[in-house]
Amino acid sequence: LSADWDTTTSNWVDSVSLASTKFVNGDAVMFDDSASASAFTVTVVGTVTPAGGTTISNEFNDYTFTGGTIAGLGATVKDGAAALTIQGTHNPALTVNNGTFTVDPGGILNGGFTTFASTVVSNNGSINGPISIQAGAFVNNNTLDTSPGLMTLASGVFVTNYSTMNMGGGTWVLTSGSTLANYGTINNLAGRLNVSGTFVGEGTVHDSTGVPNTGGDGRLA
Repeated sequence: LSADWDTTTSNWVDSVSLASTKFVNGDAVMFDDSASASAFTVTVVGTVTPAGGTTISNEFNDYTFTGGTIAGLGATVKDGAAALTIQGTHNPALTVNNGTFTVDPGGILNGGFTTFASTVVSNNGSINGPISIQAGAFVNNNTLDTSPGLMTLASGVFVTNYSTMNMGGGTWVLTSGSTLANYGTINNLAGRLNVSGTFVGEGTVHDSTGVPNTGGDGRLA
């Protein structure tokens, strides 16, 4: 079967009747390990709107979404130990409960993300929207903008920035027990950074007044 995600191809299985069917904008959809080997790279054709939400439950097989735009407000949930990669545009909010998540060069994640468990998130493209890292690690290698929200960090998480992080939404907190390693630039657009955890690296932090602060002396708020 075709791995295209469109509204014309009967390459879906109805969860109730188990009959082949087409995707209709507004549907809730699931991607799991039962797909054929050629279907783990999904090509989004144009714009699709899974308003009922998207679940990616892949314990053994890595999924890559390339091509067009996944639109709408229906949230995406990532379960399972395998990987998820975005190479196109993904607009809904994303929750990563397990496994790894990567935005590839040219990929765009709008709506932000939340992580749980020992997940690893890597940004090599563009991420926009609020970020909540409740467990695991996040590595930023390109452009991130949390506006209009914040980046929220739980104790024990690790964030590494090698590029640019634009932090909107006001003052944010490097929580006690968490670590921020900054080798790039952090622009605090609407507030400052409160440091209660471990802050290392040779990057630059600019607060909302435009004044650069370097080093990890904790006096960034």
